[in-house]
Amino acid sequence: MYENETLGIVGESGCGKTTLGRALLQLIPATNGKIIYKNEDLGSLSSSQLRALRQQLQIVFQDPYSSLNPRKKIGAAIEEPLEVHGILQSAKARKEKVLELLQKVGLLPSTTTGTP
Repeated sequence: MYENETLGIVGESGCGKTTLGRALLQLIPATNGKIIYKNEDLGSLSSSQLRALRQQLQIVFQDPYSSLNPRKKIGAAIEEPLEVHGILQSAKARKEKVLELLQKVGLLPSTTTGTP
């Protein structure tokens, strides 16, 4: 993978996509072999290294009803992990980043964040 690249995994139902994603994030142990990411064996990472890794990787499930909270505007859903992981220094910086991301995909901030 290259900087800022997104990797999608596709396959038939039951082929192991979710299991692979969970193993990549070290939520479950790999039962065979090693998972190497950026020249690091993910199975040998410390707790703090795993926390940092999980800021870079994310599983997006195909079922939007289990992935997104319908009571939360998309801007708030995007901002939440930024806040949880301490990404960006202030609430203002996080909000600006969310607005930038929404504009990149053609969503209007007024309908997605509650911002006038």
